[in-house]
Amino acid sequence: MKKIIFLLGLIGLIFTACDPTDSVYDDLDAAKAPYNEAVIVDFVDDDYADMARWYKSTHQTTQDSALADELKDKKAFSLGLETDKFIPLYLGNTYLALNKNSSAKVTFRFDEGRKIYLDDFEEADVYTLANTDYAAVDAKVGEAKGFYPNDKVDQYLPEILEGNIKDPEEGQMVRVSYKQFVEEPVIGKTDIFVEEFSGDLGAFVSHNLVGDNQQWRASDYNDIDYAKMSGFDSDLGEAFENSDWLVSPQIDLTNEAGVVLQINQVINFLKGETGLIKVNVSTDFDGADVAGATWTELVIQNKPDGTNYTYVESEEVDLSAYDGEKIYLGFHYQSTTTTSPTWQLDWIKVKAVGVSGETNVRNNFYEYKGSWKAVENAYVVSSKEYEQMGDPGYRGNFSSSVKPENYLPQLLASKNLFAQEGDTAVIAYNYYYGGSTGTKLAADRYEYHGTVWAKTEEILEKTEQYVHNGSAWFFDPTVSFTMGKDDFQMIVDAVKDTHPELIDRGNSEYYHGASAWYSNFDMRHIKRTNGDFAQAEYDGLTADEIQAKIEERVQEGVLIMLKAKFPEAVTQVNGIDVNYIVRYKVYDNDLKKPYYSVTYKCTKAGPSAGFELVEGPVEEI
Repeated sequence: MKKIIFLLGLIGLIFTACDPTDSVYDDLDAAKAPYNEAVIVDFVDDDYADMARWYKSTHQTTQDSALADELKDKKAFSLGLETDKFIPLYLGNTYLALNKNSSAKVTFRFDEGRKIYLDDFEEADVYTLANTDYAAVDAKVGEAKGFYPNDKVDQYLPEILEGNIKDPEEGQMVRVSYKQFVEEPVIGKTDIFVEEFSGDLGAFVSHNLVGDNQQWRASDYNDIDYAKMSGFDSDLGEAFENSDWLVSPQIDLTNEAGVVLQINQVINFLKGETGLIKVNVSTDFDGADVAGATWTELVIQNKPDGTNYTYVESEEVDLSAYDGEKIYLGFHYQSTTTTSPTWQLDWIKVKAVGVSGETNVRNNFYEYKGSWKAVENAYVVSSKEYEQMGDPGYRGNFSSSVKPENYLPQLLASKNLFAQEGDTAVIAYNYYYGGSTGTKLAADRYEYHGTVWAKTEEILEKTEQYVHNGSAWFFDPTVSFTMGKDDFQMIVDAVKDTHPELIDRGNSEYYHGASAWYSNFDMRHIKRTNGDFAQAEYDGLTADEIQAKIEERVQEGVLIMLKAKFPEAVTQVNGIDVNYIVRYKVYDNDLKKPYYSVTYKCTKAGPSAGFELVEGPVEEI
């Protein structure tokens, strides 16, 4: 339609012009000048098919043909289907009359695929604090074998990692698991070792000595996870001879006193042959040779009678003879061709005299960047949080029937009371996949949309701008973004080195006014002229002069952020200048919180890129 209108206009010039000579030619010359326009394009399904067809007509290789077919079928771009290969073709074939200085804002579907960085969270090595780690914090925490409710855990964990993880690699991520008391604990018996077999055998190892068909495995029934052993093959309807051990990791009782053991277990089909089921302890097991170790059987009074599937919690079995030792627990199962009992272990606890109380198992992510640093805005659902959410608490995990997206937005809202629109967070949680996979850690990325947290979808709607340089369409490399917490923190970190006296709580500063806590620039005059952060250079200035100086320093802060965020920026892409449109929120002198935008141009390519203010700041209306 645009082409037809353009041609009709040209014909009108020819037939209505009054001057048959010079003026006609002048008008014709003007009509030949490049025609430019700003257009808005919103792709529909047929557009992807058109792009695929045009791409095939100009690219003949098998690989190119496969790319075109993928775009047609997918009806979305992706990392393997770059927009700059297809969108210029679409614009060139659709807007034939448009020329130099034309622009097009194009909205399309983009398949982000699996976010690779989430794998780093899911696959991070786990470091579980040992009793010696708690003892290294201080005597009080060491005695409790867990952190107290108000302990600032993040000030201790980096040092613990530094002492226990040798030769870490730059960028290595670790998930640190630790216990923290829900309320102030009391003196009594405290858990020093617990295994609940949540989806797997945990830290225990199965050792099969006799019988190749059966061995210890993780199982569950009626919302109870357990370790199970049976010598009966239900498919064959036969009992087999077995000798199988389930052995704990080494349990360090070096600094313990009054140690006891408790077990919650089921024993069925025992037929009175109690010698087939034994709980043992060893101090000389080498971690591999079960038969070569010395095992002492423990006498348990309160135990199942071996005739049903009723769980029985044992008494506190005295292990004080092993105070100060390092021990292994060995659960020895045997069966014959006539008697094959079923043994199920729900949980196993080793306790000692100490501080006791309800604990919450928490996990924090740390990344090595020259030293161990907490990963910001990354969370792991804790044991208590599963309980508080209701249905997930029964198992301590989510599943296809208990969907994480129905619970995690509310949890993130409780953890981020002052979230700003556009803030993002990663949250990790236990997910039951079923089958041989069982329960594993999963991670998702969420974004705050002003009122709610929403999981970022794999198929997104994105908008890019393209410009015509006189010969062809090219992607407009302009970078537009709203400053978030990480961006403001870059400015705060820079001020720590130059004006440490103007730092507030480590996440705000009053030289440029950057606050990572509130994700804004604090431009209030009073913060520069009174109180802890008063600055002499504001003395004697008028209100207008103070305002001008603050505005100047805000732009200095934006420049610091750009240099830190885009150190490898380039000045041009395909002959087009690279601009950066930065949007940020301020806390004004009149207590309003408007948004402003500024445009900077890259004037020096990286490394150590340089930028120059082109336009702004402009307040959003």
